[in-house]
Amino acid sequence: MNLDHLYPYGFRSTLFDRLVPEQEDYLRGMSIQQLRESVAHDLELSMNATVEQLAPVEQQATNNWVVAALYQFKEVSDAADLQQRLLTLVNSINLCGTLIVAPEGINGTVAGDRTAIDTVHQFLLNEGFNEMEYKESFSSDKPFRKMKIKLKKEIVTLGVEVKPRELS
Repeated sequence: MNLDHLYPYGFRSTLFDRLVPEQEDYLRGMSIQQLRESVAHDLELSMNATVEQLAPVEQQATNNWVVAALYQFKEVSDAADLQQRLLTLVNSINLCGTLIVAPEGINGTVAGDRTAIDTVHQFLLNEGFNEMEYKESFSSDKPFRKMKIKLKKEIVTLGVEVKPRELS
């Protein structure tokens, strides 16, 4: 890439004069013209190079966080008790996100390592949430700041009373 046409006095001399003051300690045994040519050559190489050539970075995608989104409408006889048992469970594992517990079921998105997600998933299955809509994805960054388990009247605000029915 020749950039001389961009500057009325030539790319090499104009840019060089802005970057390097003419002082003896900058020359290190080179003439001003040699130094000017060297800087211009390095700059042209940099401008033509791809990002990988300039700064090769070993970029390994790590998906350390498993993110599970889940919900199920299911009658919960004692939602406060389920909330407390979930709190006890999540305090013993590395989990973040939000779970909403209500008399009509459970809803939420949580994230953790594979073991933590499997633990909470199995807990919910053991509690009878075996018809859950359940999906997993992955994240390299922690997706939530903290873990919250909320007790609410509804898992999804519909404004009407929902009576979960058993599917057969």
